[in-house]
Amino acid sequence: MGLNQVDYLVKEKRKELEVIFNMFDEDADQMMNINELSTFLKAVGLEKTPSEVSKILRYHDADLSGLLSFDEWVVLVTVDLAGKSLKDESLFNAFKKIDTDMDGYIFENELKEFANLTNAEAKALFEQMDLNMDGRVNFVEFLFQFFHDSDIVVEN
Repeated sequence: MGLNQVDYLVKEKRKELEVIFNMFDEDADQMMNINELSTFLKAVGLEKTPSEVSKILRYHDADLSGLLSFDEWVVLVTVDLAGKSLKDESLFNAFKKIDTDMDGYIFENELKEFANLTNAEAKALFEQMDLNMDGRVNFVEFLFQFFHDSDIVVEN
């Protein structure tokens, strides 16, 4: 993979994360305050007390602004939340099982085949998972769906 391809993938992933960040940045100030962070954590299935949310914010607030910038939030999502999920719940392995072509994305046909769904079921679930509506589900979107919908079960 050439440098241009790597740069393109990084830019694509950044765009996807920006869409998700903006969904929770209610006041559109490009910063996540404690209330927005609490909403985000609830959306991914992590019910935290105000004290716990405050602690998470302080830990990830590298510039000590009292808010999370996009880049600070990315560290929270991709390193801490995803990393915890990778270690504790093997969600990355589940994602890889569904991503049969191993391109880093789940497509509707992969979801349909993996879960043995009808076309309508696969379409409905895929649309629910595809938060940025780009026709594919990345690992962060998968995490959101998994944390949000506790009925999802992935066999080992």
